[in-house]
Amino acid sequence: MQGLEPVPGQVLTPLPAAAAETPAPKPPIEVRPTPTVELLEPARPQPVPGQVPVALAEKKTIVSGILWENAGFWAHLDSFLKVQNSPHTQRAYQKDLEEFLVFLKTTGKPMNVHTLVEYRDQLKTRPSERTGQPLSHVSINRKIATLRSFLNWLVLNGVIPNNPAKAVHSFRAGRESPTRDIPNDRVKMMLDHAEHLGRHKIAGRLHHAILMVLFHLGLRRAELVGLRTSDFFEQDGARCIRVRGKGDKERVLPLPGRVAQAIDAYLS
Repeated sequence: MQGLEPVPGQVLTPLPAAAAETPAPKPPIEVRPTPTVELLEPARPQPVPGQVPVALAEKKTIVSGILWENAGFWAHLDSFLKVQNSPHTQRAYQKDLEEFLVFLKTTGKPMNVHTLVEYRDQLKTRPSERTGQPLSHVSINRKIATLRSFLNWLVLNGVIPNNPAKAVHSFRAGRESPTRDIPNDRVKMMLDHAEHLGRHKIAGRLHHAILMVLFHLGLRRAELVGLRTSDFFEQDGARCIRVRGKGDKERVLPLPGRVAQAIDAYLS
């Protein structure tokens, strides 16, 4: 297309430049505050006196900062348990130590002689898990002996400077008996009743033989239930019984005449 020719005498006025497009203003950005999250420590069950509520591994977090601020403390505890020869001893020591650590956590007291004495005295009011009766002096002394051995282990390994449990005295345990005597009239009544039942039922003869063995030979319950018919025999013309005690140790006891008669009545 041809351009426009200018007319003589006409002044050409330049066209105005196109106005630049102005973008529409953007709405302001709303700045919201960042919510804060409060980290809460998970609730831990409160220890119950006389009860071990959590495992030893979990107790490592419970007593940190309460006992000794020593990174190798728990390694020493594990080593102390591993050097014990008997698995039964390992379990008993671990339970005793766990109970003491729970006591420290509950009371928040420092490790010293006064705390150990208070713990020893508190054990006198703690019921036994097996019988529900207060702990005997023998059981309390064993728990204190466990602490004494472990603290001595820490001294030898340079974890603590001294053993405060050495100054804690044990209870005198010789005057108390772990079992109660049965009155003689009660014993006679039980034997007579079992003997009467044995005249009519084989179960009565069994009960009579069991009671005769218990009362006349003084066997433990575990020794009684471990008896077999082959354990009754004659030796040099005398009736005897072979009994297996603690540690699989055997002993031979002579059978009194009345006890032998009760056993024969059941086996016949």
